[in-house]
Amino acid sequence: MNNADDCISFNSPFRVDIKCINNQNCINIEASNCNISQPTWFQSNGDGFVLECSQNELSIIIHILRPCSLSIRFRGPDIRVDNVRVPVWVAYKSITINDKQLLKTPILSWHDVPYIHNLDCEKQGSVKIQIEQCPYSCTKDDFLNGIISFNSKYLKQKIDDITHDFLYHSQSNCIGNFWQYRTNMLKMNEREKENALKQYYEFLDKKNSWIGHSAIILSEPIFPHGLSGIFISGGAQIGKNAVIFQQVTIGSNTLEDSKSRGAPIIGDNVYIGAGAKIIGKVRIGNNVRIGANAVVVKDVPDNSVVVMEKPRVIHKDNMDNKFYHFLNGVYGYHLDGKFFPVKKN
Repeated sequence: MNNADDCISFNSPFRVDIKCINNQNCINIEASNCNISQPTWFQSNGDGFVLECSQNELSIIIHILRPCSLSIRFRGPDIRVDNVRVPVWVAYKSITINDKQLLKTPILSWHDVPYIHNLDCEKQGSVKIQIEQCPYSCTKDDFLNGIISFNSKYLKQKIDDITHDFLYHSQSNCIGNFWQYRTNMLKMNEREKENALKQYYEFLDKKNSWIGHSAIILSEPIFPHGLSGIFISGGAQIGKNAVIFQQVTIGSNTLEDSKSRGAPIIGDNVYIGAGAKIIGKVRIGNNVRIGANAVVVKDVPDNSVVVMEKPRVIHKDNMDNKFYHFLNGVYGYHLDGKFFPVKKN
């Protein structure tokens, strides 16, 4: 734990990108205490504005001239050294749109990891945005090292370190901060998402876990014992208010000859005990409780409890247990350390 005297706090300049998707001349911007620009590179596939502010607070009014869809990105400034973007972090304390608060807790953001909010404007009118930041804290050593050692190698390490801090430490809790990172990442375009995905899976790897970024999860699950050993397939669908204990697998069945080939679909308010396995194309209803170490390979109706039973042996001839998957865009299987392409059915 760092001594309070060894830390410094500061407010950073911040930036707001307002993009009108696939439309031109749909909006006008009104704001004070900031620089407003329309860079030429920002005008592809629509219209937009960039607002750069060095104050603690910013008030923006967007005048909607005709119906449109807006993508609003709250981020740090675009500052570079040796053509490498510097991770200047901004601690957003409050973001309101038309007096509705978007943030449950303060969030950290920088240029390459923005907080993104999409807004559909169906008629003419005005949208009011109020932004407030709080001081971002770091150790004096980190700050001084940043001044003394700004080179590409240092910058890469600092990006990794700060992203690590963002994922592992939060003003609320580790899992909440991780889930906020995942939510923001999924809203990014492909270019922005590339680096964020790398950090995302590196974090999960340290937890011996995998949560596929393509998995559809309707609300932040509760992980009572953290993320240790949890596997969620990228093809899985999970409803609201799931409770997931350690060493749980929610996995796809990729066996070509299996009737349950596919990924689980799980309803709302489902409680999954430690070590449980839900495998294949099964449907788990709402308000279901799955006991520890239970193996679920069949559909479970609403309001049910699933418990482990005595194992049984099933005889089956000519089973194909090869693992079929895509490798560099080619479908096939591995055998004796070699990959064999096959035509997918």
